[in-house]
Amino acid sequence: MSIATPSRILIAVDGSENALKACEVGATLARTYSAEVTVIHVVPSPSIYGGQLVDEEFYERLDKEAKALTEKAASVIEKRDVAKVRREILWARASIAQTLLDHASSTGSDLIITGTRGLGGFRRMMLGSVSSGLVANAKCPVLVVRMDSYGKSPEFRRILVAVDGSEHARTAARMAVYMAKELRVELTALYIMTLPWAAYSGGVAVPIEKIEERLREVGEKATGEVAAMAQKEGIKVKLAIEEEIESPVRGITKYATSETIDLIMLGTRGLGEVKRLLLGSVASGVVTYAKCSVLVVP
Repeated sequence: MSIATPSRILIAVDGSENALKACEVGATLARTYSAEVTVIHVVPSPSIYGGQLVDEEFYERLDKEAKALTEKAASVIEKRDVAKVRREILWARASIAQTLLDHASSTGSDLIITGTRGLGGFRRMMLGSVSSGLVANAKCPVLVVRMDSYGKSPEFRRILVAVDGSEHARTAARMAVYMAKELRVELTALYIMTLPWAAYSGGVAVPIEKIEERLREVGEKATGEVAAMAQKEGIKVKLAIEEEIESPVRGITKYATSETIDLIMLGTRGLGEVKRLLLGSVASGVVTYAKCSVLVVP
């Protein structure tokens, strides 16, 4: 197994329509890579139910509901000719995200798939969602599936990989190239040029032209590396370098929307525990604001 060709896929389900769409996407990838799939539901800690009576009957009802929804999710995958589908139900001791991460690590899962509810502006700013926790802390790629504007399961016909010259971006690019080859879809490599804010502050002598020249050199090298990978695999790739004043997140999501991209892929720098808690990373920003599905590669 390599990070580019997952063999053990873990799909987190919660009974929502989004989760079932994530299962449909997972089935497609499982067939593509001949991977085995585990459908997993994590029952939240009883503490979230507040003052409700938590007795044996209560636990039995939760267990029954969990079995029903995992069976429903697994049947979605099996109907799409995926032979190896397992069901798992776990009871969370900590957060749902951490429970999923621990299970993924212990079972050697190399791709986690989860849905997103596509929340609006204010609610998207709230911390603690399962998808955000997975993206920030997973040691394997995480695919956050977002339904299209018609509520349908997305089809990955146009893949965009965002690169910045880092090793993590190269890892994402390798996976993107292999995925584009296996799925026989279009691939675009994108580099966003973002000038530092100091360049726009008054009274500061900043060689903007030289900075732009240097950024473009980095972009040409980064996208060129993807082109070289694609050439080795015999596929075509579109190269794009775009300027964005506000942030790389806005540049990536805006380009993806204008080009009708179905899947954005990008790397995360794999920061340590403390830094991962900080807001504003490109990966978490893209997951939050993109209108399409996002695959983050550590």
